[in-house]
This record gives sequence, C-alpha cells and structure tokens, in this order.
Amino acid sequence: MRCSSRRALVRLLLGAALLCGCEPFGGTTTIVAGGPSVGLVADAAVLDVLEGESGSIGFRLSEDPRRTVLLEAAFASDAGPFVIASGASLTFDSSNWDSVQYVGIGARDDADTASVSRLLRIRLGGTFYMDIDLREVDQGAREPEPTEEDPPAEEDPEPTPGTPPPPVPPIDPGEPKDGVSLTVKDASGLGAIDYPITAVIPLSFGVYQETTDFRIVDGQGTPVPAQFDVLNRWWLKDNSIRHVAVKFFASVSGGGKAYYTFQTTGAGPAPAESVRVTETAGVITVDTGTLKFTVRKTGFNLFDEVWLDTNEDGAYAASERVVAPNTAGGPVLTDRHGAEQRAVDRTDLKAVVEESGPIRTVIRLSALTKFHSASDHQHGFAVRLFAYAGKSFVKVDYQLQNSAKNARFSGPLYFDDLSLRLKPTLSSPTLRLAPGPGNVWSGTVGSGRVLLQNSERSSAVSNSSGGTALLTGSNTPAEASMGWADLSDGQRGVFWTIRNMAEMWPNALEVSSDSTMAVRLWPRQSAQFQNGSFSSSGLYWLEDMQQVYKEALVYFHGANTSSADLDRLAATFQYHPVPFVPIEEYARTRVTLNLSGLIPNSEVIPGTDTKRIPWDASYQRDNATNPSNGSYNFGWGNFLGDTGRKSASGTGGVNMTAADVIATGRVSNWLGKEGLAIGDLNCRGQWLAEYDRDTDYALVQPTQDPYSGRSWRAHVTGNEPDLPNVVPYLPGTQFSDWKPRDNEHGWFYHIEDFYYLSANPWIRDWYEFIGEFRKTERSNTGLAYWSFLSVQGWETTRGEAHSIANAMQALRVTGDTSIMAWMKMRFANVKTHQSKQWGSFHHPSINPTRASVFEHGYLARALAEVMDETGLYDREVWDRCFNLIWGIVEWNDRIGDFAYVVDNTSLTPPTSAGSALPMTDPIAWFAWKFGAPKYLDKLFTYISSGLNGGSRPYEDIANLSNQWTGSSLGRAVHYVRKYAPTADGPAAVTNLTASAVSGKVEIRFTAPAGAKSVHVVWSTLPISRTFTREADKRNPWCAEVLPNTLILTPGSSHALQFGGLPSGTTVHLAVVVFDIYGHMSGISNVASVTAP
Repeated sequence: MRCSSRRALVRLLLGAALLCGCEPFGGTTTIVAGGPSVGLVADAAVLDVLEGESGSIGFRLSEDPRRTVLLEAAFASDAGPFVIASGASLTFDSSNWDSVQYVGIGARDDADTASVSRLLRIRLGGTFYMDIDLREVDQGAREPEPTEEDPPAEEDPEPTPGTPPPPVPPIDPGEPKDGVSLTVKDASGLGAIDYPITAVIPLSFGVYQETTDFRIVDGQGTPVPAQFDVLNRWWLKDNSIRHVAVKFFASVSGGGKAYYTFQTTGAGPAPAESVRVTETAGVITVDTGTLKFTVRKTGFNLFDEVWLDTNEDGAYAASERVVAPNTAGGPVLTDRHGAEQRAVDRTDLKAVVEESGPIRTVIRLSALTKFHSASDHQHGFAVRLFAYAGKSFVKVDYQLQNSAKNARFSGPLYFDDLSLRLKPTLSSPTLRLAPGPGNVWSGTVGSGRVLLQNSERSSAVSNSSGGTALLTGSNTPAEASMGWADLSDGQRGVFWTIRNMAEMWPNALEVSSDSTMAVRLWPRQSAQFQNGSFSSSGLYWLEDMQQVYKEALVYFHGANTSSADLDRLAATFQYHPVPFVPIEEYARTRVTLNLSGLIPNSEVIPGTDTKRIPWDASYQRDNATNPSNGSYNFGWGNFLGDTGRKSASGTGGVNMTAADVIATGRVSNWLGKEGLAIGDLNCRGQWLAEYDRDTDYALVQPTQDPYSGRSWRAHVTGNEPDLPNVVPYLPGTQFSDWKPRDNEHGWFYHIEDFYYLSANPWIRDWYEFIGEFRKTERSNTGLAYWSFLSVQGWETTRGEAHSIANAMQALRVTGDTSIMAWMKMRFANVKTHQSKQWGSFHHPSINPTRASVFEHGYLARALAEVMDETGLYDREVWDRCFNLIWGIVEWNDRIGDFAYVVDNTSLTPPTSAGSALPMTDPIAWFAWKFGAPKYLDKLFTYISSGLNGGSRPYEDIANLSNQWTGSSLGRAVHYVRKYAPTADGPAAVTNLTASAVSGKVEIRFTAPAGAKSVHVVWSTLPISRTFTREADKRNPWCAEVLPNTLILTPGSSHALQFGGLPSGTTVHLAVVVFDIYGHMSGISNVASVTAP
C-alpha cells in the first residue's frame, strides 16, 4: 500500500515552521513562518499497516530548495512492532525536489490481538519535524470490507474557504529530564511550532553568578538554542542570580502541552541563524537571518528600510527590499487641533540596544513629554522592537506617555489619533482585512480601507471614507477578535495585527490609497469611551502622569501566504504558548514570593484550565462586560484594571497577588494576572518617565501619599483642590475615575509577582520610576517623607508598610541598591513612632494609645521583606527590622489579640475582628523564621473560632486542611500548619556583664551551645525580661538596638564594645542569640553600667 485512505498535506518550513495544515495530496498551503518557505509535502498523515505486511509514505518538496536538503525518518520513541524498511534517509535537491520519494514501514507479525500505534518522526534539514501516525492493524482486529449497507468512508472534503485554521496535529511532548522541568501549554487552541517565548527560572540563593553553563533541552533530551539573561540578583547579599529569563522557541500541539528542561550542565547550541546587530552613530541594523531592517536614531520612522531574503541565499538584494526610507512613516500623534506630532521630527530621541542575544534582540526608542501650556503640550513615547532569530516578524510595543517632568504641574493630553505608519514597496498589492478568524475581506486598496474595532464585541471593514460596511465581525465575550491586515503582491507581503485588539478597543488597521499602512492604536474614527458613552469632544485624553502601551506584530512574508495561516499567527500572537515552572521548584528555591518565599504546596491545585481569560465566567458577576457600569473592564482605559478600586481608597478587600499562577499552573490565571498587572500600569496616572530624584525632585516634588487624590503631583497643603488646574478639562471630557494608588492602599504586590513570571520589560520601566519616586524626604523635618507624615497629616501604619514594600519591590527588580540608604532613614523615622511602652505604632499627637492590628500586619510583612533581602549582610538594617517586627508580634500576642483597633491602656482583652487577617501570615512567618511556635496558639485559635468572643478572619483560611490556593494571604499560615516550627533555638545567655572600657561600654558573655550571632538592645530605663505595661520599664523589643557583625563560637567568651551611648547615664543592656538557622533564644539577663 502506498498510502492510507486518508490523505494529507503537511508543509514544514525550513528555517522557521509554525504549523501544519491538511488538504489533499498536491495542494498548497502557505505556512506562517519567519521567512520564505520551502514546504515538505507528505501523502499521508496516518499510515495503517496490516500486521505482517508493509506500507509506505511518499514525500516531495513544494518548490526548488536551491540546495541539498536531507529528510530523516526515525521513531519518536520505541519502535514497537514497526521497522523502517527503506528510506530512513532521503535527499532532495534542485534535480529531484518535485519527485516523490518513499519511506517504507513494516509491521512484524507479533501474534497478538491488539492494535498498536507509534509516531514516525520526520526531520527536515536536521532541525524541524512532523509526526506521521503509524497504526498496526492486527489480523484479528482488521476492519471488515465495506458493503452497500456500510459504504466506504469518503475522503476529507476540501476546507471551506473562510473557516478558522485547524490546530497543529499532536506533537510528542517527550518528558522532563534532569533539571528544572518546564511545561509549555498551548493557549490559542491551535498550537505553535518554534514560537518565541520567555520562561523565568528561580535559582537558589548563592549558587550561580554566571549563565555560562545554562541550557534548555526538549522532551527528547535534545539541547535547543536558547538565550539566558539575568533578570535579577541578590543585590544586597552576594549578588548571586535570583531569576534568569530564558528565551527560546517552543513547539506545542493544539490544546496540548510540551516539556522542556532547564539544565546547568553545559552550554547549549546556538541557533542556525543568530540575531546580529550592528550600530553606527545614526543607525541600528538588525539581521535575523531571514529579515534585515534598519532603525534611525534620529528621524525615527519605525523601520527606515526592510529587506526580506525571499530566495534564501543569505544575502539581501535591492530587489528584496520591502520598505524604503520614508519620512512620512513612524509614530504620529494628531493633536486636538489637527496638527501632527511626528516621531520623525523629534530631536530628543533616545535609542538603545536594550538586549542583544542570539535568540532575541530588543531596541528601545523614547522621547519625553514636554509640557509648557495647554496649547504647547508635546506627547512622550517609548517604543520597543523585538526581533527573533530566523523570524521575519517583529513585535512592536508602543507606549504613549503624558508624564512631563519639565514642569511641576501638568494636565490631560488631548489628541485625535495615534498611529504607526509604514509604507511597503509593493506592486499593485491585494489587501486583506480580517475582523476575526475565518472572516476575511479581500480586494484592492481603492481610495483606502479600514478595519475598525469599536467595541469589545464588534468590528467592521469599510472604506476609509465611510459608508456601508464591506464586512462585519463579531466576537463573543469569551473570544478575542484577533483581527489583522495584510498587503501583498505576487512576491511578498506585510501583515499587521494588534494584541488585545478587542479588549483594548478602539483599534484600527487602515491602508490608504498610496498603500501606506496605519496601525491606529487610538484611531481617528473613534473617541474616548467613558461612563457608557463616547466623548462628545471626539477626542481621546491621557490623564497627567498616565502612560499606556499596546502591542502589535508586523510580519514580512513571501508569496502565497494564506488567510488561514495569518489567522493562526494572529491567534498565536494574542495567546502565545505559556511556560510553567513546577510549584515544587518555587518551594525549593524560596526566592520568588515574599515572606521568605514560603510555599506550602507540593503540587498545583487541581482544576480545569480554561486556557484563556474566562470573560463570562468571572466578569458577569460584577458587570465587567456592561459598558454602562462602573465595573466595565474593557477598552484601553479599563482593560483588566482593578475596577473595584478605581478610586484606590475604599474599605474592605486585601492586596492582590500573582501567586495563584504558581499555585494552579493554569494558562487562564497567567493571562488574567498579566492583564491585572498591565492594567494597573495603563489605567492609573502614576508614572513619570525617566524621573531622577537627584535632578528632578527640586522642580517636580511628587507626593508620596495623596490619600484618594487624583495625582501624585506636588500637594502644597495636602488638599486636592489646591492642585493647579493648568489644563482645564474640555467640554465633553472629565477625569477618567482611575486614581493613582495612595500609600494606604498601595497594593502593587501583584505587579512584581508577575514580573517574575513574564520578565515584561515595561514592568521594569515602571519600577525604575518607583525606585526614584520613593527616594523622597521632607525638608522641614529632615526625616523621610512617608506615610507617617502624609500630605493630609494622617498617620497610617499601613501606608508606611505599603510604601516600604513598594520601594523594596523596586530594589529587587532594578538592582538600585541606593534605595537602601533611603530605607535606613525611614527605619529611624519608623522607630520614632513606636510606642516605647507597648511596641505598637502611632503618632504622638494622634490617638497615642490606640493602634490597628491589620495595619500592623502589613507593616510586619514589609519589615519581613527587608530582613529577607539583606539577611545578615547588613546588620544595621537587619537588627532594626528584627526589633520592630518582634515588637509587633509581641504586641499582638500580649495586647492586640487580632482585634480591629486596640486601646493599649485597657486591661480587658479585645475581641478579635475579621479585619485582622493581614496579621496572620507575619505571625506564622515569625514563628517559623525564628523558631518561636509559642505565637501560633492564638493564631490558630483566631483562625478557627476567633478570640475573646470575636470573629474569625474575613478570608476563608480557617480550614487549614485545604491547600493554599494562591491568595496573597494565608500562605505562611498553611506552611507552618504543614511544617510546624519547633522551639529549638539556643539557650538564653545567663552571664551577660557590662562595664566601661576605654571610653566605651563593653559587654561580655559566654555563647551558649549552637549560638552563632547576637542581637543587642539597650535602654536608659530598666529592661524587663517579662512583658510589662509599666511606663518606667522597657520591653526589649521597644529598646534601641546596637548592630554588630560578631560571629559566635559556642562555649567561648565574647566581648563587644559600643560608643555613642548617653554619657554619664545608666544604660541597661540585654541580648538574644540565634543559631545557624536563625532560631532565637530567650532574653538574657540584664546588665547595667554608667556610660562613660
């Protein structure tokens, strides 16, 4: 038998394959690829071989390869009953490319009665493969001959024009190898072959300084080309690598998964064609191996020139140029008066090769916002161009910015259109516009055509001049539109698609009569949509300090690229394959999440993965698909932002996290948290591009804490109306309702979390601003200007907590260690607000005896982050933070009792409150970290039944037998329940002495068994070894600290000397020692001395 009754065409691309398609032998299918394609045509996708007999599969190339190409056939796993009888290696060249050659397959007679199947793997050019499904038909299981009652099955019909493309056939995913396994999951439902993705690998502390020996292997154990970039390090410790971003090309079948493994046993191979970058004073040139383009450092017009290697000779001839220099191209903003602000005219452009690797190169170009007056307001922007080895598509990210730092006050940026313009050099091209998969309009350019997405549900193709729609599209709330535009002649073409085209509407793709393609990210055909209607102004506007980015993909391709193939590429760009690291790796390394990275789960939460963001399932409950509702979650100004907290402030709720992605391993969670993180950056005005504290603060003076305010701009008196209205809102326009987060509700945690899942560079950009923004002081106090001295004069412990946490996020992401110098000022400031009598925090003039438990929980969590980050590498920071968090834990245990607001002077135990939930994890963490399980009794009682007749936590973490499901709270609680800490720290020091020596205070003591480090406290009041409420005594956690770096030797006598204590005053000292694991002892005896 030559072939089975089912016949298929499978095209594999030499250089960059992306899919397989099915149709009768001899047909043609243009495959989405990174460059011009030579296809492999197989006469069968499935081969049935009768037991004891043989069959064969025929192969030929689709066109002349102009070189020798080797086809190799082998089994994907064990051969089972099959053998390759002939044709295991076939050679094609210019003389025989269109002649069919055969691979012969035999099936042994194994005398069983069961049918067996195996995959025959075909490699072309030694790199890419397809799978043929081999099926042994047992003699006892042979299908009966067809009869009139049982007619023969008909061959597959031709695909119906306009239908969505079929998914990639099953690909053997192999299995994880030794190392860190990566599960790559299909998100589009169609699969992908060799599509670029980024995986972030957590690495254990102190192990790796370089990436030299890192590599990726596929499911068969074959090393694949990959690029390894350090994402962040332990900047304040030994500078070892904390997370590494891995860029590689992944293949996965439709709806399936594939396995890869990260290994550290030696470098992997380079790609066949690495990305090459050259740079001169005025031009950056990028060559991917199939595509070459130039970018101008001045006169930025997006792509100045583009060549496509259509004949695959490795050179770029003049006839292969697709884009010629054109000063009309590039990003263009049309302002409210109709004047164009063109990137090509900017003289302040910054152009940087941000990333240059063998797999991926990234170029970043930017220009700053300039505000002088309402009539002289120049927009800012940043563009990232992502180029990939062997690919002829380029990802284009564009960020529109309204973040002037050349003025203290600014206002909304009004505009009519923002477009990316590109004019290909095509001859009499054909235009295709697709509102969605399988729905394509095709024709001439005419006087101009446009595809407009003007809601999350509908789109239309029409003439640029208007009139009746040429084609309409609709997409349900469960499906993105994935629209695209393609302009092609008989030799090559240019394709554009916009990611989240429906979700971040309005968007448009327009081609003018001269074949200029305009990617309209804010199209002139629409306007700002707010509160259920379009603005009567006909304009868009960005609020002050708002920056919004959108993503697009441009694909330069050869002839005969089908609409089905472009549908597939648009779908893959919208929903790219998503890589997942096993939860046990996060639990083992403990470097990714806060609270020491504790993860209680050993496996992911079971459940159904919807693959995509389940719009209906999760949004209908809160009216997120209702355009007239305040919770409407679509459009560029709303998409996946935290609509429940548009005003930032508000009661109830807890901070968000992206940890559920780790806990569940689900694509839908990954996509949802991507939207939540980017939504926070896009929707809120909380960004100043390239802000530098040292050079810009004197003029700008942004505020840290505009409680429920509209701006982070300078607040002179703290009253919102005092902000100058330098650009009044025009008629038909108003504030967008999205306020920047204030410190009291500074819930930015999910943004950093998602960075360690995606390596998204726009998140890093934002944290670079945050790092500078948090370096703020108040000149009239000399103290760090944070929430204890907010612009309203309010004193909030949680505000201090969230701002500390946000600053630490910036330090971890960016590596700006100067942030810690500002932190040290802050800790001194925080200490001044700690009650010397009880250990809680307050302001001396505002309710000095009252304190809120939940706010202290947030502060304890932030201090824990700082301690984790520095460890014992910075004892000043570590000792200060330890004493502060120790005081919070003791205060809650002795006085707070997980209540809401506590009166420290009352001797009646307060009733617990559901709002004290944020205190639960810090208590659990402290008990685990320092070997202090005594604090867990009240914790577990509070969780299970409440304390003193009060409430349990609002969040359901009461059932501790359940797994942690990825919420921001409860993770450490579940951990200590599963891995109970023990009180196994060293014994307390019992022979502490103090004396005056050489003008300093000297203490001496003998280190107990197991002791490795010591924490020293002092006070001018007697230190009590047991809890006291007496004002003339000090609890040790309320005393001052004396940082030191002494390493203890158990059983040996040690001495420490300290200067700077109040001369002539009796000081009292005590110590706590720690073992090598950080478990603490009890409090030592107290020693006293008059300071010299």
